[in-house]
Amino acid sequence: MDGYIFYWISWILWIIITFIMVKDNYRTYLALWLLTLIALSNSEVVIGVTKINAAIFILFFGALILLSKTSNWILNIIRSLCLVFGYVGVLFWEQISPVWLVIPRLIMIPVIGFIFLSFLTNENVDKLAVWCLGITTGEVLHSLILNSYGFNEYIGDMAYFDLLFTAIGLIVMVTFLQDVRSRLDQMIGAIEKQKKRWT
Repeated sequence: MDGYIFYWISWILWIIITFIMVKDNYRTYLALWLLTLIALSNSEVVIGVTKINAAIFILFFGALILLSKTSNWILNIIRSLCLVFGYVGVLFWEQISPVWLVIPRLIMIPVIGFIFLSFLTNENVDKLAVWCLGITTGEVLHSLILNSYGFNEYIGDMAYFDLLFTAIGLIVMVTFLQDVRSRLDQMIGAIEKQKKRWT
């Protein structure tokens, strides 16, 4: 069952990026990044005894490039570090005392991450870059800590990609709804001005 949300949201995002966004180099970069991520999501790399999903590397370096294009990238790296420790803390909390998690992790972690990003960043590119870099680094750090204790943890399973893309889908959906709201406000303002002219 894991991975369906990732594939649905990633293909919907690829369609939006390819057919709706303005045609420029940024759009091409995002479309290629997403396609490469989808293509490598079932591949794995073995380093010693640790198995790593190949898409983790694409996601990490793509998020670094996306983060380097933002205006305040140093502050965004600090935000990503905060997200790393928060994500790792939630994962360990889930493993130590799962009774306290009354909401499924597929809903809880993306919603908490979205609220965190809404307070810290205003630009959508910053939110996406901080989220991708923070969660990816947190997933790697969590798995490496478990591997150091003798647990062979797979880095970047499909449940992780579901979490990642649920929050990305939430960011895109809220942005779309805000855009619709602003356009409706403009339309209502134009109608009000027209009514004032008639009276």
